[in-house]
Amino acid sequence: VFGSVDEVDAFTGMSSEQHVPGTEFGELQLAMWTAQFTALRDGDRFFYDNDPVLEEIRDEFGIDYRRSLASVIADNTEVDADSLPTNVFLLETGGDDTDTGGNDNDTGATTARDAVA
Repeated sequence: VFGSVDEVDAFTGMSSEQHVPGTEFGELQLAMWTAQFTALRDGDRFFYDNDPVLEEIRDEFGIDYRRSLASVIADNTEVDADSLPTNVFLLETGGDDTDTGGNDNDTGATTARDAVA
């Protein structure tokens, strides 16, 4: 279809790239999404992390707003923090760390239904 790689449409090329390990994007698409979301976050004056008062609260009262959902769950339930995965949004798949972001808490669950049952 294309005479050479230099004639490939950018969107077609991005869609055809090998995925960067641990992502659903190739290098170009990952760089574009990263740049876009970084600009959105940094340019949003209402984004919580851009609030200078948070540092003052942390310094004065020792309250740190940077918490994971796992720590919130542990603080508000009977679940021990050590038994929770670092990222509670990822489903563990039975020993293959590539799908769990490197989490070592293996439940052996392969689907959400298995994890609940």
